[in-house]
Amino acid sequence: MSEIFNDRGGRPPKRGRVFQNSSHVRLVKQELNSVISIENQSFISSFRKYKIDDQNFDENFVTKFSVGSMNIICHHCDARHFQGEMSNGHFNNCCQNGLISLPSIRTNTDLKSLFLYSPNFIKHIRNYNSAVAFASFSANRIDIPGDGPYCFKVQGSIYRYISDLLPPNEESPVYGQLYIVDTSTSLNVRTARDENNELKEEILLSLGNILSHNPYSNVYKKASTMIDNTQSCQDFSIRFIDNIAMDKRTSSTPSADEIAGIFDSSEGEPPGYRHVVVNFKHGGPKLLSVLSPHCDPMIYPLLFPYGESGWDPSLIHNGPRKQKERNKLTMRQFACHRLAFREDFSHVHQAKKLFQQYLVDTYVRIESDRLDYVRQSQSKLRVEHYKGYILTFSRLT
Repeated sequence: MSEIFNDRGGRPPKRGRVFQNSSHVRLVKQELNSVISIENQSFISSFRKYKIDDQNFDENFVTKFSVGSMNIICHHCDARHFQGEMSNGHFNNCCQNGLISLPSIRTNTDLKSLFLYSPNFIKHIRNYNSAVAFASFSANRIDIPGDGPYCFKVQGSIYRYISDLLPPNEESPVYGQLYIVDTSTSLNVRTARDENNELKEEILLSLGNILSHNPYSNVYKKASTMIDNTQSCQDFSIRFIDNIAMDKRTSSTPSADEIAGIFDSSEGEPPGYRHVVVNFKHGGPKLLSVLSPHCDPMIYPLLFPYGESGWDPSLIHNGPRKQKERNKLTMRQFACHRLAFREDFSHVHQAKKLFQQYLVDTYVRIESDRLDYVRQSQSKLRVEHYKGYILTFSRLT
């Protein structure tokens, strides 16, 4: 019989005394150094930290638990679920029981082959994505020591920047600027960076061919053609359209004309809803708003090779069970629908390290959106009443 600490001053119980009811034992706060002999299965749930001698361990004390197979299909959106996720005969985590209906994400065959058969591509997928991205992802990433599995962790704020059409002062082009120059120049710039030493040129060339069908790539190529054919192009700018109206399209892939327009801003600004601006030069990097539908396709082109738009505040519920009131599609609902497992191949779920980065980025954006709502809805939330309660409680204490 092993000695265990009870809740009476940390003293061990007398020899021969055993607690048969786990409710009498509080969770142990320090690691037990002695070998524990478990005579009652209820003790297992009572301890968070314990050590057991491998020679004395008996597997008969272990109760097997299984959540079953992920083979329950939502009849609204075809998402796969475990049986335990069902609530009142339906699922709420994927499409809110039919309230949400979004276009599916297209799969690229060549990119799928890289995901499945290229170890170098998977190992350095975050570097490959950053090399071909249209906008930058900046965060203070924390390396977790040890030999455990990879975990993407950041500290502080996350910033997303979009650069001008051309780099200033003859500097090397970055991100979207690499789609203005020719293919050989962009390849040389990408491979010359220190963080891309282990990237293969043939894979970078293949990614360039894959993204030739991307609408954002076509926008930059169109701007490049206008720059080459125009002597004075200092007033040119790309205006990315916010309201892409995804819920009104039958296809998930937008065209270049749907996502952006190239304007001559010398005689005035275009309509206000086109507010994500890429200037010709000397404008400097600009922050990409977390509310912009261009965040996902511009930062993660390997997850959305055809430029599928992200969430924007104008989206509404458009599923078979949509309602007239309270029909706004929230960022969290959009993310849950997009991250749900389905039968078809998914670039997002197969991206490993890049998938972790996307999850962290999405979570941070959701929390930022919630905080922004609280900040702008002080009158609706009747914050002045909370202040009165706090003042009253402070006087009572």
